[in-house]
Amino acid sequence: RRAMSKLDEDYDSKYEDDYGEAKRGGGGGKEAEYDDGDDPNAVVLPELVKKFAHFVVSKKFRQPVNGWIQKNCDDFRGADFAEEQRIEWTALYEDYIGVVERLLDEFCDKNRVDAEDVFREVQAVTHSGELDDEFLPGILHIADYEYFLKQMAFAADKKVLIEDARDQAAESKGDSDSITGVWKVDKKKTDFSTVDAWLSALRVPKTFVGVAKGSFFSNKEVLITQDRAGCTIIQESPFGMRKEQYDLDGATKLVRNLWNRTTPVTARETRRGEVVIAYEEPPQLPRGSQLRYRWGALDDGRSLSCVMEADVRGRGVVTQEIWYKRA
Repeated sequence: RRAMSKLDEDYDSKYEDDYGEAKRGGGGGKEAEYDDGDDPNAVVLPELVKKFAHFVVSKKFRQPVNGWIQKNCDDFRGADFAEEQRIEWTALYEDYIGVVERLLDEFCDKNRVDAEDVFREVQAVTHSGELDDEFLPGILHIADYEYFLKQMAFAADKKVLIEDARDQAAESKGDSDSITGVWKVDKKKTDFSTVDAWLSALRVPKTFVGVAKGSFFSNKEVLITQDRAGCTIIQESPFGMRKEQYDLDGATKLVRNLWNRTTPVTARETRRGEVVIAYEEPPQLPRGSQLRYRWGALDDGRSLSCVMEADVRGRGVVTQEIWYKRA
């Protein structure tokens, strides 16, 4: 096992290929001066976990893994995993695991650690309940078979999913309240000066500030389909594509996220046609806190607003609004 080139310690600059303005901090100040110790709400991570997290979201890891998925995803087009499990998928999974393991071996050689030590420390942080499910748990599941199947299917069906969302948007063109369609972040309309406060409210560690900010500057599409019964949101995260489906009935449901963790969620449609999604017990926040996402179409359906509210017990409500335009 031979070590790969220098570990990416300056993650933000490496992330610019996907999220162009991430390293500039969105107008929220110099990120180089932001440290876990500066924010009493931030989660402080062990040094080995920080290095490993940097590695799995760096281009050194993402490019070969994503490249392999794009090259080998054709057999998964239109796949229904509830109805079939093909033998050839297992063989492809073994090849995929080989790619991931080689990269992880190189990380371990570079840092003179065993893989068992890495995952033991990562699991300790994960099981502490202090970290948002969007981050470290994704590292743990990147080699899972279910994760592999979902990412292969998303890659194979991405063009079809985009076309379907655009077709449904065209069908609902007369409805100015519809949020159905293909969207991209509108960087001119969005005020990024409040991003730091939002990330602080979510207790995001410094290690993940760059990747979290980068997601706000993403040039990737967000696909949304909505009808009176439910809403589906498909978007790219630092650990792969994710699909979330919500029943708009206002009832509390246990929703399983990309990392196989369930959390109580309510979703409803307001009289103005907005979709409000509330995470009732975010594991990384004090008991009694809530995260709310309010999606609404504006400008006769040409713009989309997502108002995100972190209602943190003992701290109050912190808000971040992201604007989108049709892609």
